[in-house]
Amino acid sequence: MNTLKINIFLARKLLTGLLTYTPFLNHTLFRMRESLTGHSRRQVAIATAPYCYAVWMRHLLQWHTTDTGRFPEAVAEIGPGNSLGVGLAALLSGINRYYALDAVAQVDFQKNRDILDDLVKLFADKTRIPDHEEYPDLGPPLQSYAFPDHILPNDRLSVSLKAKRIERIRQNIGNMSSRENSDMLIYITPWSGALPPGMIESLDWVLSQFVMEHV
Repeated sequence: MNTLKINIFLARKLLTGLLTYTPFLNHTLFRMRESLTGHSRRQVAIATAPYCYAVWMRHLLQWHTTDTGRFPEAVAEIGPGNSLGVGLAALLSGINRYYALDAVAQVDFQKNRDILDDLVKLFADKTRIPDHEEYPDLGPPLQSYAFPDHILPNDRLSVSLKAKRIERIRQNIGNMSSRENSDMLIYITPWSGALPPGMIESLDWVLSQFVMEHV
């Protein structure tokens, strides 16, 4: 993918994500989802390791359909809520930097350490991607729910799941809770839509799961 196509791809993803953080639209979409699914905003926000794994795998498969020809190095998530599980799954896949952008700080750091431990097992076991029977509201549907060995082969996982790397991710979670600098997991809050200087140039991808569920 040439530079122009990459910029268009990033701009489209960023714009789509920003729309969900327009307060009126964000509130309206949540109300629509509540009426359609019967789930409250609080219920929607609760995330487990299998759910985050399912979400991340869908995004990763979507990325693979682009013609970039390479694995992403840095991603940002808009509105992760109280769980950074999608970003942790991204890091365990081999992505080197994850930015979490949220309007309000609401992360439960101990919960995210627990989610990390559970995600490690899911990746190590090459767990099948949870389907619509497990998460009926989660989209998009996939052609196959088998573990994507073609994207995450053994040689990649042998590096991304090294004990030292997992411990480094765990330390990053701890650094976030003490507001120290993290080199792999960067939590930016309160976030109002502006990106730090130079950040957009370093990103391969901007995602928002809430948007993905409504397109």
